[in-house]
Amino acid sequence: MRHARLVPGAPTFTWAWEPDLRLVRWLVARSAVELATAGPLARVKACASEEGCQYLFVDTSKNGSRRWCSMAHCGNQAKARALTERRRARRPTAR
Repeated sequence: MRHARLVPGAPTFTWAWEPDLRLVRWLVARSAVELATAGPLARVKACASEEGCQYLFVDTSKNGSRRWCSMAHCGNQAKARALTERRRARRPTAR
């Protein structure tokens, strides 16, 4: 972990990171390793979007029912699509 060092603080130690453009990639890799070794793997899910989203996320909902990586994007698209389909189904057919 040459990119990070522990810095004494009150009341605990904190991480200090080197200013490096590779830092983001390092932090993501570190988080993935922490999740794989100590995280709630049963809560790691793939986004259920039909638009081809391939994001993984940790479902932190109380009952573990989260379906999308982001309600603001993928979830909204899915719900808008479902609403459009329901409206089409209720529309009378033209003769």
